[in-house]
Amino acid sequence: MGAPTLTPDDPARLEQLAWNALREGDTATAHRLVDRIGARGVSPYLRAATALATGSADAFELFEAAYAAHPGGPPNLVATDVLARAGAATAVAQRLVARGDGSGREGAATLQTHLHYGSHYRAAAEVGEAVYAAGPASRAQTAFEVACSWARAGEVEQAVVWLGQAADQGFRAASIVDGEPDLAAVRADPRWPLLRARLS
Repeated sequence: MGAPTLTPDDPARLEQLAWNALREGDTATAHRLVDRIGARGVSPYLRAATALATGSADAFELFEAAYAAHPGGPPNLVATDVLARAGAATAVAQRLVARGDGSGREGAATLQTHLHYGSHYRAAAEVGEAVYAAGPASRAQTAFEVACSWARAGEVEQAVVWLGQAADQGFRAASIVDGEPDLAAVRADPRWPLLRARLS
């Protein structure tokens, strides 16, 4: 498939085409479109994701700036997928929590959630651990989310440890864990009855 013809230069349309190119792994087209939009007009997440996909040295700095300025995250999961495929999600999260401010922690927590939604469970768990260490608003909730990601990643032992950590931090919602699809593997573990009692 040839490169799309782009006239006139509608920035929103160019940005959508760039996201699509990244989604399909066509980094050259994404880079060309981002250049065409210009640094001032392009989404900071698109710019960061394209930089990472093309091996630019400033990609981590761009992701940190994007999440700090817009901690609600990107408009889709493409940037998250790029981070996960590059094995860079945890490094970006560590940069964010090292900032020591609310926007950094919030941005890292958003990244954690998006990684989980994108089925990048191990990366989501590792990012969640970084968020937890940085002192989020609710350590209990973060620990629970880390447990869910580890369970989905097939790491039942880690999931059990993190559910125990959630209980230690005051997580009390046995009815939620009873029906949480992410925790099906944990509920099949022989330790589940004792663990559930701690969550009641």
